[in-house]
Amino acid sequence: MGHVYLAVDEVHGRQVALKVVRVAEGFKLAELLGREAELIGRVSHPNVAAIQAFGYDEGMVLVAMDLVDGETMAARLARGERWT
Repeated sequence: MGHVYLAVDEVHGRQVALKVVRVAEGFKLAELLGREAELIGRVSHPNVAAIQAFGYDEGMVLVAMDLVDGETMAARLARGERWT
């Protein structure tokens, strides 16, 4: 759906995961992602990364969230692991 980058929150001096999703003009994905970010922002659970910031910039949706150490989903799927 998009790309996730390691970024630095310069205001708070910490590393965050920055999800970047390109959206076509008039496509409702930006609106849906905004709603998702708003809802996730209300959740406090150890298995959900907290959203720190959300915004739009030049056809992109940007979501800054807690950085979670660990392996990628691709690595787990390559080993045939599944989540229950």
